[in-house]
Amino acid sequence: MDDEYIYVLGTGGRRVEISTGRMSPLDIPTNRNVAYDGRSIFYVDRSGVLTRFDTESGETFAVSDEPVSDFRLTESGIVTES
Repeated sequence: MDDEYIYVLGTGGRRVEISTGRMSPLDIPTNRNVAYDGRSIFYVDRSGVLTRFDTESGETFAVSDEPVSDFRLTESGIVTES
C-alpha cells in the first residue's frame, strides 16, 4: 500500500486506486514467495527469475540473471536459493 494504491495479491495481482476503487491487473504470479519492501514488490516470475515491480514507476526489473527457487528479504538485502 502507498498513498494512491492498495496492492492485492491472490489469484494474480491487482492494483486498486484508493480514491476511485478502479482495479488494474498486475502480472505477478502468486504461486511462490512474494515480498514488499515499502516501494517494490518482489516475486519469482514464470521463468524462475527474481523480479522487482516498482510501485511508483510501474516498471518491472529482473533482479537476477539466474533462475531461483525461492528468496527472502532481509535487513541487509535479498537472499536467494537456487
